[in-house]
Amino acid sequence: MPTKPPQHSLPKFTAPSHARQVYDRQTRRMTAGLRIASDLRNSNFWKRVRLTYISRNPICENPHGWHGEFPPPAQEVHHKESLQTAPHLAFVHSNLMALCVKCHAKFSQEERQ
Repeated sequence: MPTKPPQHSLPKFTAPSHARQVYDRQTRRMTAGLRIASDLRNSNFWKRVRLTYISRNPICENPHGWHGEFPPPAQEVHHKESLQTAPHLAFVHSNLMALCVKCHAKFSQEERQ
């Protein structure tokens, strides 16, 4: 019995997202403030500070009151003063805020605007 010949298709083109990632990496490395912020975020000391802060503040600090009576667990640590503008406050607990993923995304979006 004859078989159907295999159908070959071209792979989907994914260059825009890859190009965007490369651009973001290059931009972070070329801009002094972004490079310092990236280096701080990737340091082992920051990872320990972040883990300590989340263990002490396990619930979203919810500064805008978005969650109501039952806030979700915190998974992100947000810097009140940006690392680009105040890298000397990177590890200061009074500059940190424990947030859930949704709150952190909203804060990050507000800062970019």
